Amino acid sequence: MRLMYERCAALDVHKKTVTACPRWTQSDGQVASEVRTFGTTTPELLEMLD
Repeated sequence: MRLMYERCAALDVHKKTVTACPRWTQSDGQVASEVRTFGTTTPELLEMLD
């Protein structure tokens, strides 16, 4: 039996950037993902909350 998580994310953290890649299962069973890169200042990191 294979364990499947409905939502997960990965972070690649560097000195000047953070790249976030969330993945989630849509209602039709398809897996969607999005990759975004953020700066490391406080306002830029707070953008990851959206």
